[in-house]
Amino acid sequence: MYQIDRIPQPKWDKKNKKWTLSIMIDGKRKQFVSRAPGMPGKRDCRDRAKEWIENGHQMSEKLKFVVAYQRFIEDYTQSRTVW
Repeated sequence: MYQIDRIPQPKWDKKNKKWTLSIMIDGKRKQFVSRAPGMPGKRDCRDRAKEWIENGHQMSEKLKFVVAYQRFIEDYTQSRTVW
């Protein structure tokens, strides 16, 4: 189990002006991005990573394609929200 208190700090990408945080758990990699400048964006990345670790990173191997696709679309639209 991944320890929530050991989540790495997001890195500021100067070229693209965004915070990025990549985490890999059990061979599943997830990247969290926030374009909010300063500490609010950094906090946003860490909060979303914590939520993913606590709730959503464990998916069943027998997950149906339709359900997986719906989850993907929901996650994709949430990550593309405009600030």
